[in-house]
Amino acid sequence: MVDWGNVPAYFGGLALVLTLTVVQRDRREKVRDQANKVAAWVQRSRTENEPHRILIKNASDLPCTSLLIWSTVGYRNPSALRLSKTFGEDTDRGGKKPDYEHAVGPGETIVLLETSEDCAVRGLEFVDAAGRRWSRYGSQLVRLDTIAGRVFRRTRMTFWRIVIRLRRTWS
Repeated sequence: MVDWGNVPAYFGGLALVLTLTVVQRDRREKVRDQANKVAAWVQRSRTENEPHRILIKNASDLPCTSLLIWSTVGYRNPSALRLSKTFGEDTDRGGKKPDYEHAVGPGETIVLLETSEDCAVRGLEFVDAAGRRWSRYGSQLVRLDTIAGRVFRRTRMTFWRIVIRLRRTWS
């Protein structure tokens, strides 16, 4: 006769770990659901007389508030323009203050800016309906009210402060 001992207990423990992993993943997806449906982008003009537009869309069923949008409009030095979807610090014109929008309703699209100059959206921060602060830079979505989000935000802000100081000293 074979003594199975604690083998059923091992299978039960493994099943518990797998169940907790699936529940945690589903909860994370549910928390990120609204944040994944908020975006900002540039709608390029198709004709000479039509302006470029910076749009913000909330495709979720709940409102989002306190939107900060960092965008680049125009260029100081066209030869410094890099071939990328976002333009760099060295091509910005004007100040670094982000545009602010108080709220975007469910299913709403807002035109934030219309301009004849080339433009790009560099970043977006907002608060979802549950009060969680989110940041989207490129394809990266980060929750800012967590420890990892605070480290991400502090690193990003420190990087831009260094770039701006270096730029001022070289100008």
